[in-house]
Amino acid sequence: MLTSPRLLASSTFALLLTGAAACLAQTPPAPPAGIAIPPAPAAALPTVNGVAITERDVSAALAELSEAIEGVPEATRRTQLIDYLVTLKVVAAQARKEKQGEGPDFEARSRFIIDKMLTESYLRSAVAKSVTDEAVAAFYKDQVAASPSEVEVHARHILLSTEEDAKAVVAELKAGKDFAELAKEKSQDPGSKGEGGDLGFFPKDRMVPEFAEVAFALDPGKWTETPVKTQFGYHVIKVEERRQTPTPPLAEVDGQIRTYLARKTQAELVQKLREGAQIEKK
Repeated sequence: MLTSPRLLASSTFALLLTGAAACLAQTPPAPPAGIAIPPAPAAALPTVNGVAITERDVSAALAELSEAIEGVPEATRRTQLIDYLVTLKVVAAQARKEKQGEGPDFEARSRFIIDKMLTESYLRSAVAKSVTDEAVAAFYKDQVAASPSEVEVHARHILLSTEEDAKAVVAELKAGKDFAELAKEKSQDPGSKGEGGDLGFFPKDRMVPEFAEVAFALDPGKWTETPVKTQFGYHVIKVEERRQTPTPPLAEVDGQIRTYLARKTQAELVQKLREGAQIEKK
């Protein structure tokens, strides 16, 4: 069974963590009073069988193992990353001696991994160039701030299973009964019954059309004298208030805009490259 490079890296690194934890568990003796301990120097970069480990290697390992080292103290993180790289080079050298890196399957897998890394790097670079603060601000101005604000209503309802029961509730309302109290007493909607039928604020497209059309036609403080039939039963609806939804500030939607623009940039770029490529299907 093939093991992914990321899983192999994580498992190898986990073994290193185990060894490091055992060493850290041994508490060193306290220094004599009055003697200052100099800070530990940054771990030096070794060579393995004549092959140098570079700062770029350490950075690459840090990026690849970012999740695995989250719980590692920062003071020992660099040392353990370097230990991992030493292990990697020692084992990889032996694998090369045994010709583990040869054969069409290994070559195909290597090409796939390299192509994937190149694709991710290229798309990240394209997004970084395209999705700038200026692009986000322009999208916000054109698509968010310029859009008409949405109307919402704050409504209550009393849901009954029959039209006869709903008409009886309307009669009680006309006689002066409180809407919220009647909802608590008689509504068959378990989600709003305990709140006096309160549905809060909602836009028109959140409710089924039959309900929404009537609710958005009512003036605040008014209720329906004719029960409204929907797939759920018969509703008596009261509108408490109406409002225009405020436009969210840029800071509130900045992340959403960046995500949208990044996906749009990538999709358009990929489509353009595919259209310009010679793709032959056999």
